[in-house]
Amino acid sequence: MAELAKQGLSSYLCGATDNLDDVILTDQFDGGVDVIPVGVVPPNPTELLQSDRLTCLFETLRPRYDAIIVDCPPIDVVADTNIVKRHADVSLFVVRVGLMNRYLLKEVDKLYLDKTYPHMALLLNGSPSTSTRYNRYSFGYVYGYGYGEAHGYHDKE
Repeated sequence: MAELAKQGLSSYLCGATDNLDDVILTDQFDGGVDVIPVGVVPPNPTELLQSDRLTCLFETLRPRYDAIIVDCPPIDVVADTNIVKRHADVSLFVVRVGLMNRYLLKEVDKLYLDKTYPHMALLLNGSPSTSTRYNRYSFGYVYGYGYGEAHGYHDKE
């Protein structure tokens, strides 16, 4: 696999190959999941992501796959996420309990309210499970009770 990883997204975006099948690693996980590794890290990743070749990549892959998942770095680390969002149908923010300062959730809320990312959703990862008489698992109150109602997302019966 190390030899295969030399070919990847960067190879396609910089024009080293025009054949997407050269950079797709097929059936890497159970269930037929294909992967495009990043390949060799280029000196100009932002320029490559802004190229028309990224648009072409998504236009070519959309008919071939049910879903395309792009793993991006945190939004403030590099520009990648802001560039790639124009191709996204859904933006999923994964927040790990104990790793992200909960006060930063206000910033995530602002991104949501400003519609900065398309169909933005938040996934809470690493929450300890507790047992109650009503349900087997529940999340700690600090991370979200009342969030949906405060923004009008409560269930209507």
